[in-house]
Amino acid sequence: WLKHCLPKSRWLKAMAVSYVAVGRMSDKAVIASFTDSKIPTRARHAAANGFADVLQNKVSLAYSGWRDTVLLEPEMENAGTLYVTADQGPRFFYCAVAAPGQQQLPATQA
Repeated sequence: WLKHCLPKSRWLKAMAVSYVAVGRMSDKAVIASFTDSKIPTRARHAAANGFADVLQNKVSLAYSGWRDTVLLEPEMENAGTLYVTADQGPRFFYCAVAAPGQQQLPATQA
């Protein structure tokens, strides 16, 4: 789902995904999330609060395949951009935050 959430662009290769989450539209709850522990606390809060705002305010606008982007804390350098998409239901929102200048998440070890 992540490839459908993030834009298809060459510049994305220079960015790191620092937050991913799934939200249920029916009760506007975040049901799963992951935050890279290497990012600053303020950026973690900005990502979580940005997704919570989308869940609270954009559910009525969503349709199958709906997408949105939200710039997180523009005054904060490298805060990132929140990318959100709705599933085919639409029942769930999927979210990822990508930000420039962050270290890439480590590869999964076998």
